[in-house]
Amino acid sequence: MKKICFLAVMVIMALTIGCVQMVNVDSTNIGSTGEEITIRTGDIFFEREVMTGKKNAGDPNNSVFGGDAYRIELVVEAVSKDKLKLGYSEYMKPPSPYGYYEDRAWMKKPAFSRTLEFNLNESNLVSYKTYEFAVTSVQGSKVTYKRLK
Repeated sequence: MKKICFLAVMVIMALTIGCVQMVNVDSTNIGSTGEEITIRTGDIFFEREVMTGKKNAGDPNNSVFGGDAYRIELVVEAVSKDKLKLGYSEYMKPPSPYGYYEDRAWMKKPAFSRTLEFNLNESNLVSYKTYEFAVTSVQGSKVTYKRLK
């Protein structure tokens, strides 16, 4: 009887571990191209989350292996008629023995934070990697912009 129970448990574990579900998230939470957005100092100007890999179905802690998990964000630190100051930060998911934990909170990577300054007198365009934004107006601590690409 013990052998049958052990065999049944092993078969269930093998079937569970064999069920691999892919993780493929690449999202930006900044509105669609051409949409005008108004935000204030302290608000997120841009953010992007990427999670890839394969879910480890046999792990009750929801780990993902063979992939990557990072988040980047730009936050408005200061704004004036002639200058836009954005804080850049990178985040990661907590590492697991298999890769990373999908459902745990993002952890800030302190060495990957810095301030970016844009001179709005020279140009109203703000570029970051493959993304481009046009600042359309600045009023007090509010900045209005739209995503170009």
